Amino acid sequence: PPRSTLFPYTTLFRSGTLTYNDDLCIMCEQCVKICPKDAISVKSKKLVFDMNKCIRCGACDNICPAYAINVQTDFEDRTINGRSK
Repeated sequence: PPRSTLFPYTTLFRSGTLTYNDDLCIMCEQCVKICPKDAISVKSKKLVFDMNKCIRCGACDNICPAYAINVQTDFEDRTINGRSK
């Protein structure tokens, strides 16, 4: 399958999970701006995740200053795509 130059291992991440805590979100919209697949949008002042587009790359998790988003892959070593919490 084709791979992007920004995220060359997207086929590996697809099986991960994404959790979002609306109570922690400060609506900075950094995740919306950084998502390489435009899988995050804002509707009625809330974040909406399109899980059909999301590749679980962890870009939103990494940039969220409020730790409202958590992306986990099937890999034990989170340094591949996320930050330690």
